[in-house]
Amino acid sequence: MFKENDSVRLKRSLEVEWDDEMVELPAGALGSVILLGEKKDKNNNPISYLVDFSGRDGEPLAMVSIPADALMLCEQELKTKLSGDVA
Repeated sequence: MFKENDSVRLKRSLEVEWDDEMVELPAGALGSVILLGEKKDKNNNPISYLVDFSGRDGEPLAMVSIPADALMLCEQELKTKLSGDVA
């Protein structure tokens, strides 16, 4: 579904543990896929991704494993892929 370095957004808010603290990631939070999860679904797609989330100011929010069904490709990234442009 996603590749390393893809820009993604959360579909729904999630509470995650990061750096020994609970962090609330809001729906729409912007992140970058860092690693693809090793476990695969029946279609051989990763079931989770390691995503690095940052706030609008660039400060890190969390770098955590997120289920694939909680992520969507950013609109700009999707437009680039559909148009065949190379970024």
